[in-house]
Amino acid sequence: MTFFEANGATWSDFEGIGIAEPDAFRSIHRRVRRGRHRDQFAASTFVIQEQEVEDIAVSPGEPATMEILDNQSQRARLARLVEQMYLDGSAQNAESPYISRTSRLAAKLLIDALPRDTTLPKLAPDGEGGIILAWATEQRKMFVTVDDARLHCVDNAGSPDAVYFDDLAFDGYLMPQPILDALLAY
Repeated sequence: MTFFEANGATWSDFEGIGIAEPDAFRSIHRRVRRGRHRDQFAASTFVIQEQEVEDIAVSPGEPATMEILDNQSQRARLARLVEQMYLDGSAQNAESPYISRTSRLAAKLLIDALPRDTTLPKLAPDGEGGIILAWATEQRKMFVTVDDARLHCVDNAGSPDAVYFDDLAFDGYLMPQPILDALLAY
């Protein structure tokens, strides 16, 4: 099962934000042609069947050390937290802010796109349908707001040296360079 399937997403969820289906997603699955089944399906209906992929590495060529596996586990917890925030807001709970479906999916992709050796962020809803990712040390604070497929970032927040990156496009795979450069300092 892929990340998207596990979270109830399909590639049609990304049509509105211009993300194309990656080759990696297609390579994990194979399409099988089926004939008519109880006269419900046309001869060209496709069904997706899962294939087992035997690789213990998190990323191709990356050794599966305990640190890498722990980092992957923390990323999975963050993805579940994003999902829970989305579900709580969708239930019209007065105490839980609404998070848009596209922001939810983009936040999960952004968490997955973070470099493996960076500190993972804390999460919070922004109150306007987006999600805030926050990194903080005693010397620095950085906030990234996921607003559908657009990212807004402030590095050195709350200081005279604050740097703002507004309305950065996120394609679902590559972290925008200004955010990546700022993250490498954490």
